[in-house]
Amino acid sequence: MQRRTPRSSAAEPPIASGVLALGDGSVVTPHGKDSRLLARQVSETEVVVALAGGGARFEVPDRAARRFRADLGALAIETHGAAFDVRIARRQVEVVAERGELSARWGRERRVIAAGETRTFPIALPVAPREEVHPAPGEPAPAPEPPSTWRDDAGRGDYQAAWAGLAGVRGPLDSMADLLLAGDVARMSGHPDAAIASLSRAVQLHAEDPRAPLAAFTRGRVHLEDLGAPRDAALAFARAHELAPDGPLAEDALAREVEAWSRCGEAETARARAVTYTQRYPHGRRAQMVRRFGGLERR
Repeated sequence: MQRRTPRSSAAEPPIASGVLALGDGSVVTPHGKDSRLLARQVSETEVVVALAGGGARFEVPDRAARRFRADLGALAIETHGAAFDVRIARRQVEVVAERGELSARWGRERRVIAAGETRTFPIALPVAPREEVHPAPGEPAPAPEPPSTWRDDAGRGDYQAAWAGLAGVRGPLDSMADLLLAGDVARMSGHPDAAIASLSRAVQLHAEDPRAPLAAFTRGRVHLEDLGAPRDAALAFARAHELAPDGPLAEDALAREVEAWSRCGEAETARARAVTYTQRYPHGRRAQMVRRFGGLERR
């Protein structure tokens, strides 16, 4: 198998639409428009990304203190540094390890995928048959199992079923966990406007929550990549940077803000924010992209 080596920062390509670049240096590149990506968690110790449909290529830098996890429906792939490719078909998921070691968790099973190996997994866990319980004479019948909730469906990666269940929820959601999950469900099931509503409410109600910057950053990505609204995206990325100027997403939020201002024709604002980026991150991972969108490249 041909090995790919990571590009150096000097030859860094611009961020394409749909590419997920995270604060730990990880880059996830989707395979086509059918691949939907979202960041569920970005912290100093853990990064969690969910993928639905199509597939993606993952470049994860080596960091022993930070775990990276990719959620692919019922399958979870974990690593502390690797390059791997995922292809999601109708009935199976194919995982190709190009560099580093992966730990695959599927239900109760765990498998190690070494560099150069390919493994396939069923797309969903098998449904165990329910054991029939016959109460003794005179004993009450056991209570039926509660129906699956939209949260259960989302946890299994069945976002279409989760979206259908979410539509039946009465009243607005208020907790940060529910709003973030609802945003995930809406985006992964193809309803970006509903995702914006949940993410906006999450930031509005829980600005002090450590997950608020991620909610604002994801809102920016939805505006820019799914709805084609770069001005709204720029404001969302700016809010993400404002909420945690020294957090793990700060550099990427500022870089994407520059891109969004440029894409909506606000050249002067893009340039000003690009100058701020180069001053704050003189050797930043996104320096080349920022200079290009900010009009700072030497002619």
